[in-house]
Amino acid sequence: MKHIVGLTGALTFVASIAHAGALERGKPPGSTILFETGDLVEFSIRAVSPTVSGVSSTSVSSGDVTHGYTQMGLAFRQEMSPKFTAALVFDQSYGANTKYLTSAFPLAGTKATAQTNSITLLGKYQLDRNFSIFGGPRMQTFNAQASIPGIGGYTATTETDTGFGYVIGAAYEIPEIKLRASLTYSSEVTHRNPTVETGPAPGSSVSTTTLPQSLSLDFQSGIAKDTLAFGGVHWVNWDGFAISPAGYVATTGGPLVSYSDDRFYYTAGVGRRFNETWSGAVTVGYEPSVGGISPNLSPIDGLASLGLGLTYKSGDMKISGGASYIWLGDANTNVAGPITGAFRDNSAIAMGLKFSFQL
Repeated sequence: MKHIVGLTGALTFVASIAHAGALERGKPPGSTILFETGDLVEFSIRAVSPTVSGVSSTSVSSGDVTHGYTQMGLAFRQEMSPKFTAALVFDQSYGANTKYLTSAFPLAGTKATAQTNSITLLGKYQLDRNFSIFGGPRMQTFNAQASIPGIGGYTATTETDTGFGYVIGAAYEIPEIKLRASLTYSSEVTHRNPTVETGPAPGSSVSTTTLPQSLSLDFQSGIAKDTLAFGGVHWVNWDGFAISPAGYVATTGGPLVSYSDDRFYYTAGVGRRFNETWSGAVTVGYEPSVGGISPNLSPIDGLASLGLGLTYKSGDMKISGGASYIWLGDANTNVAGPITGAFRDNSAIAMGLKFSFQL
């Protein structure tokens, strides 16, 4: 099984570029980099281009309401001793970018953005040959903006807030067959953003938003020479999540964005090393729909994805690239009063590159 070493990181990267549930744009950093070998630095970039449109009950098209985005990632790993490894990871796991541009649609002019940046310090301690534990603190910034002309010219702009959480986990390995099962818990992070609102109830207040806790179970195992199978399930506790600026709640009686159901995301795939230089992988992903009414600022309910990836290795350098096609789940929205929206047959394309350098 020694010939399959180095493929794992590429596989998890290809799988993760297909992920998009609620405001989540990818799993928070887990244990992957801790199980690489040697001291290394990684840089990744992802570009996602969704196409999401719907039709109101009055037969007016919304046009494309979601817009492409890019994500950056950076990670550093160092073996401190034979039993202890440390890593520093930067990621952008949550975000949103929605704009209703079609003038005839009831929500014309509505737009919203959200952005997070996180830094996680991780440490892994090898208890024995098979078992290890890992974890560390997580610092995260969050800000958001919204504009809804149809509600009296309403706008909301937050200042950036910094919140703190943590990551903990454990893993079991059988090195001879490259088997590894890991369980990673990421805590919720609460943000208290100073917020300025205009419109029917203008004013300044502090909006409290709690980005949810999550739990990931990841598994891999060699199944033949130079061939690795992998999979996982990722749970996110979106039930009860809400963004509720005071002026918006006073005007409408409800939150700006809310979710009432948890999300589960499943992945599976197979990777193969072709020679000393090239490896490849194919992945599938699935997030079941939860039904009900989806938020206007996130008119997607579930997804399915197919991804392909390649890794090129030369000396101390490794370059991994992947692309996924994502079938976005149909969603129903409550556009305005008795007017509803139906978003059907939407999709996205995601591409990514990761550069790894042994130090």
